[in-house]
Amino acid sequence: TIALMKFSGASGVLNIISIPRDLYGNVGDKRMRFNRAIGEDRVEELLALMDDLTGIPVDKYIILDLKTVSETVDALGGIGADFPERITDPVSGFSLDAGVQQLDGETTVWLIRNRFAPEGDLFRERNQHLVMEAIFKKFNSLGSVKKTQFLFKMLPEITKSTTNFSIGEVVADLRDVGDVEFNGITLDFGTGLLRTISLPTPEGDAYVLIPSGGMDQYGEIKSYILERIK
Repeated sequence: TIALMKFSGASGVLNIISIPRDLYGNVGDKRMRFNRAIGEDRVEELLALMDDLTGIPVDKYIILDLKTVSETVDALGGIGADFPERITDPVSGFSLDAGVQQLDGETTVWLIRNRFAPEGDLFRERNQHLVMEAIFKKFNSLGSVKKTQFLFKMLPEITKSTTNFSIGEVVADLRDVGDVEFNGITLDFGTGLLRTISLPTPEGDAYVLIPSGGMDQYGEIKSYILERIK
């Protein structure tokens, strides 16, 4: 999962823009799916693309694993999220009813990985936005002492993550954040901005996403995102 987060302290708005993991194009001097950037050690090259793709220059990143997400939710005592429809995994049989549901760490990880819906990854991205919003809201509902206790409890785990900035530097800022308005942006097929193409591989055809205007042509996607940024 790739998400770009832009926070405006002046307006208190956190914009969350999901970047499709199957988007395919030039990352540095090599063509690949964007989700291969970590394994190919090309995160910095992927960051360099963000201005062209979204209109937002990005120079900082953090790579979190699912264990950290699960422990974060459990350390908060669980989170509550409001789901517009029932979510079911036909493989495991696990499901969540529509409406407000309380989630522990294990259930949260199941939810943000689940893509068993006609929209696939786009369905999963919207659920991930709900989870991120629920985590921030639960954190902001804590008093200042509990916020500090939570941050220092999670700091050792989070500092194990791969990042290019000091997590410790932002602890004080996180503790002082007040109410946050969330603005989620996803690039679903209804926008007409993406199309699927087939690429031959030794294992068979692979299906990837490219901009409707052609490979590496991000102008329309960029305009769409900038129009929806708060």
